Amino acid sequence: MKKRLQEEFSQSGIEVEGLKIEVENLDEVNDTKKAIENRRGLNGQKVLDVKKYGELMKEMDKKLEEVKANQQRMEDNMKNLKQEIIDEIRGSATSRKRSRTSTSQSTSGPEEIIVIGGSGKRDTTLASVEKLQLGQSDTIWVALAAMTAPRSHATSVVIGTQIIVIGGATDSIETLDFGQRPLQWIKSKAVLPFCSLGHSSIVYQGKLIVIGGYNASKGAYSDEIYEVLLSAPYSSKLLCKLPKPIGYHGTEMIDNKIFLFGGKKDGLLYDDVMEYDPVKNECKVVSKLPYPLRYVSTVQWENKVILIGGEKGNDIPLKEVIMFDIKSGKYSMLPSMNHARRGSSAIISGDLILVIGGYGNKGATRSVERYDVSEKSWKDLPSMKEARGHTTAVVCPKF
Repeated sequence: MKKRLQEEFSQSGIEVEGLKIEVENLDEVNDTKKAIENRRGLNGQKVLDVKKYGELMKEMDKKLEEVKANQQRMEDNMKNLKQEIIDEIRGSATSRKRSRTSTSQSTSGPEEIIVIGGSGKRDTTLASVEKLQLGQSDTIWVALAAMTAPRSHATSVVIGTQIIVIGGATDSIETLDFGQRPLQWIKSKAVLPFCSLGHSSIVYQGKLIVIGGYNASKGAYSDEIYEVLLSAPYSSKLLCKLPKPIGYHGTEMIDNKIFLFGGKKDGLLYDDVMEYDPVKNECKVVSKLPYPLRYVSTVQWENKVILIGGEKGNDIPLKEVIMFDIKSGKYSMLPSMNHARRGSSAIISGDLILVIGGYGNKGATRSVERYDVSEKSWKDLPSMKEARGHTTAVVCPKF
């Protein structure tokens, strides 16, 4: 940092040493002042002729003007450098914060990672909520206020200061306003068109979009995309029909287009990549995955989508991780996870991906691991308080 600051300010005659800033010609100014004082007699009587005294005064004024100019350049450079640093930090902090079944708004500054509901041991449906608390000496999970109802196979999004949980073998929606105290979940007046699980949710232009899922009311998978209003009149509107019924798929939004990855209908697994264009209100198949996938977690990194774990239809969870390039339609394999899992939740913050819970080889798991995109490595993190499969998670501003 010192070298960078010195390069910024060297042309202005300013050196930076830690937090200390020195003006090189300040000594010259002080010497000039002393020379003038030394050339005065007792009681301030002048011993210099007027001409020479005037020259010295002009010289001192010139030096002072140089100091003022240098100080102004220093302030300008410091402001510019400060803004550059702020932009860099914000650029890292606000890049792509999404979950497997949700898209959360970008945030800056400290963040919270919240995991919600899911299926626990012995397939119990959970209402409990946990927060990953990052401390200076340790990282732990702490319990938050429980939801009003147990939910599994649900989705979640963040809009403003509200965490919104959608469906989960129910048509109900509930919210947690993390800007208010005490923290309390409240059942929304908005409802889904049917009792749904295994759907996906996206926030598009402030509106909640719900895609596919298993329609428990009909006992069949849905081929519909709905817009659901979270304020009065709390209505839902059918936007578009999908090329085929789908559930348990991954969903991400890139360049205002919504992409669906894999998924299933009953025992049939998909290897499709589908694109929904909200402007044209059209949905079509645009590419293929390397193999069919269901119960897969997804996050967006730059203009690519990373698909994490899942399964191929044999109930065996996967460790594999795929990076899919939306523009080229090509994919590459990333390092495998430490633990195989399906039905997990994944979020991304900057270059760090967290994969939370899911089903491992021995059922619902408490395990959490993170992938550093820059280091290309996986690392285990502290386990959750409860095992959670088919859970949902969000990233939101620290509260």
